[in-house]
Amino acid sequence: MAENKISLGLVSGYVLISLYCIAVFTVPLLKKDVVTRMKFAGGNNPLQREAAVPEKRKGLDFYLQGTRSRQIFVVAQEDRAALPQVAKVQAGELLKDINLTGVFSGSDPQAVLENKKTQKTYYVTIGQSIEGFLVEDIQEGKVMLSYQGEKFELYL
Repeated sequence: MAENKISLGLVSGYVLISLYCIAVFTVPLLKKDVVTRMKFAGGNNPLQREAAVPEKRKGLDFYLQGTRSRQIFVVAQEDRAALPQVAKVQAGELLKDINLTGVFSGSDPQAVLENKKTQKTYYVTIGQSIEGFLVEDIQEGKVMLSYQGEKFELYL
């Protein structure tokens, strides 16, 4: 008997919750034309509400015309002159902190490189890069690196 009361209570609670959810989700769909937005009029009560005025939407052609008339991904010449000039760093300065500490030969050779300055160890294979240097080749006892077209070799 007590089980029947519990079951009846659970079922009625489920029905009430379902009706509430249906009402909450369908009422906004039925009243689409009642849209309000917040209007912040300089210093007045920010909670004043004003009926939203529907805007006329512009078509795709309007936006395409605006983007086609400009080069939006190109820095203008006068802006380029204002950019700070980046000093070209000598590769030798960067390479002086990198040591070759080991080579694992085999079908997929690996090299162990260590940056003395940052105390980081890197396990690299051919084609990977480390701090701007591309690993060109790994041979027994040496690694060939390239940096901006220059080639360098590190030895054990």
